Amino acid sequence: HQGPLHFFANNYIFLQFSDPVIRVIGEREFLGLYVGAGLLSGIGHCGLCAIQALFRRNGALLTTPGLGASGCVIATAALFVNLFPSIKLQIIFLPFTAIAGKDMINALIGFDIIGGIAGCFSAFNSPLAHGAHLGGALTGLYYYHYRYKKKRRQSRGSGWRSL
Repeated sequence: HQGPLHFFANNYIFLQFSDPVIRVIGEREFLGLYVGAGLLSGIGHCGLCAIQALFRRNGALLTTPGLGASGCVIATAALFVNLFPSIKLQIIFLPFTAIAGKDMINALIGFDIIGGIAGCFSAFNSPLAHGAHLGGALTGLYYYHYRYKKKRRQSRGSGWRSL
């Protein structure tokens, strides 16, 4: 992690969202989501770094160290807000402001897209792994739309965990 605030934020978000997600999809499915998100986040991070190098004048590959942990957390959060679409979230530093969960994830995705594009045209190396965040968000969204919904349709009444 790039610092104590990033580490704290990742752990806080993970603790808030992981338990409800595990209760809905089960431990085995969650482990698959988490590992898959870690792998795809790492690929997203490396891919974005390579794309940014193509656009920089000197072609320098500026890299932000990344393991994919943030992507795992964001995948969990993206799945959470889709499983519980009416949920309102509060930002810890803005305690009196409630934001729709999907709006929060969409804002985070937008922030990471802007950060990724900005990295293409500046020598500034962001302390955030925007590609890892995007890889994680896409993994969580993919899981919800193509695995969870499909499995739920196929198993209505068969005992698979449901809301």
